[in-house]
Amino acid sequence: YYRTANTIHYFFYKNLLFIMPQFLYSFYNLSSATSLYHPIMLISFNMLFTSFPILVFGLTEKNISEDLLEAYPRLYRINHKNKLMNYSAFLAWLLMGALQAIICFYLIYIIWGSHTPFLESGKMAGTIGFASILFTALVFGVTLKLYFVSKNRTYLFDLVSILSCLALPLTFLICSLFDMSRLFDDNSLYRQFLALLKSPFYWLAILTTTAAMVVPEVIMYVREQITYYRALNSVVE
Repeated sequence: YYRTANTIHYFFYKNLLFIMPQFLYSFYNLSSATSLYHPIMLISFNMLFTSFPILVFGLTEKNISEDLLEAYPRLYRINHKNKLMNYSAFLAWLLMGALQAIICFYLIYIIWGSHTPFLESGKMAGTIGFASILFTALVFGVTLKLYFVSKNRTYLFDLVSILSCLALPLTFLICSLFDMSRLFDDNSLYRQFLALLKSPFYWLAILTTTAAMVVPEVIMYVREQITYYRALNSVVE
């Protein structure tokens, strides 16, 4: 029940977190209907970079061990009355996704407004640079979300999560080496991401944005852990 409920909530959460920056971007693109994300980003977010960690989570997660449940059957009462699948729980996930999307978008927007030279030539990186930082931070953020939710992290879960994060820059690097104008109308990734990878400001912006996204998650995690273990102790006693 725990993993099923959180898996369902997670899919709504990560897609809201992914698409809300596009909505916010529409207020700043002069009503041009320009997409913030490159087509490769739109395709790969759900199909590649965020699909495998949640798959492993949905198959292996156990918030309470079998031995403990057999010893204390009353532990099933922790999630009675559909506690994890009610409207308030669902709304909490959506609000967290919306808050993190706002933090991520506007923090990068502020960094961009400071005219930080992301390229070796001292120039700005354009919209694709903005989108690359945003997209990378979002993937890292939604992957870290599972670490806060999971109570039974396995080696397989750790491996899949790390590989998903490492696959992102590698995929973009490979795509930036080829002219994809025949596949997509947007060819802005061509050789641009290769230049971004060399910039320390690029990686610093990603780390700063990801860390800022995690702050509300940490606060919520501490609160939920205190509530959870209080409920656990009350049932066991």
